[in-house]
Amino acid sequence: MYEMALDILRGLGQPRLLGMCLGNLGLARQKLGRIDEAYTAFSEGIELLIEQQARLPAGAFLALRGELQLLLGEEGGAEGDLLESEALLKGEQARGFRLQFLLPLRVRLHAHRGELEQAELALKQARETAAGLDPQSGQARALDTCEGLIQAAQRGELINGHRASDLPKELRRAAARRLHKSAPETATALEA
Repeated sequence: MYEMALDILRGLGQPRLLGMCLGNLGLARQKLGRIDEAYTAFSEGIELLIEQQARLPAGAFLALRGELQLLLGEEGGAEGDLLESEALLKGEQARGFRLQFLLPLRVRLHAHRGELEQAELALKQARETAAGLDPQSGQARALDTCEGLIQAAQRGELINGHRASDLPKELRRAAARRLHKSAPETATALEA
């Protein structure tokens, strides 16, 4: 059904809307553990959004794709997505996007590398600029997620920048299968 909707949008010539739909399709497929399809949908959506100069959603989907890459042990790809996302999410109008999408990827990368001071500093600076957020907002939840990531890193519980308990079961299984040969200890930790 979703594929049919995408075909209709392609036919109508709505590249920005199609880019948003593809990015959201990437999220849905990621949760279902369909990693390759998720990556492809993210990438196609990002490309369309950049072509349409839709910087904010493109930057958000780049950060989300970077989190997926980090989970799969592709630290270089995650770093590249972080840098590209930073370039897109500049200015005051992007503040909420930086908090909700860019900050978690930055904290995940720092925590994954054992750079807890940098992760804590990034979170502290974000909290200073985010005073008065609605506790139910996506930005406030992202700040809480980052706090939990740092605490998990301090306890040695992070797996490629993620807490296994935060990942959907299907995604954990798919990531473990993907990492089984290249990082068997990581795969075993994800399966636990």
